[in-house]
Amino acid sequence: MTHPKTGIILAGGSSHRMGTDKSFLDLGGVPIIGHVIRVMTSAFPRVLIITNDPDKYARFGLPMKADIISGIGTLGGIHSGLTYLKDSAALFVASDMPFIRPALIDYLVSAFHDTDAVVPYLNGEYEPLLAIYARGCLPAVEKTIASRKRRVVDFLSGIRLRTIRNDEFSLVDPDYLSIFNINTPEDYERAKRIVEVRDR
Repeated sequence: MTHPKTGIILAGGSSHRMGTDKSFLDLGGVPIIGHVIRVMTSAFPRVLIITNDPDKYARFGLPMKADIISGIGTLGGIHSGLTYLKDSAALFVASDMPFIRPALIDYLVSAFHDTDAVVPYLNGEYEPLLAIYARGCLPAVEKTIASRKRRVVDFLSGIRLRTIRNDEFSLVDPDYLSIFNINTPEDYERAKRIVEVRDR
């Protein structure tokens, strides 16, 4: 199985806890999603944004596709991404994760062989939006949707899964900043402090 050549950014989410569209909050002079796009376009020759608001994201000049099935959250975004995917697999990330480490992307890609997915499993929880999924996961995803389940983890039991646990993950990203996402004003303030320290 060839290594993934596509990165998919899921730009959905309601941003209720933030009170505004978090993807476009300024972080060090760049919108949060701009940080995600920079690392993804450096890592993959093809990057796709899954969004139901394409006008918002047109400025980035990347191809965009809408959810095929709306209203089912992250699972719907993964379903859409896999349906549109032209390669054998892709790395899926969320649009509000500004500190993804390129070295971690490389590690996840290197772990993708003889499996259907590579998903971090940290402190007893899956991180399904910093994960590689093969196009072959699509039947399991569709089966999960048809059974009216909505959690991403519900389809993982039906595929060949490679997990990246704390001992592996921390070797590449000891601060776990790659999985830091911005959901609340408090998260945003922390992200700004991280950028201030990093850029000194």
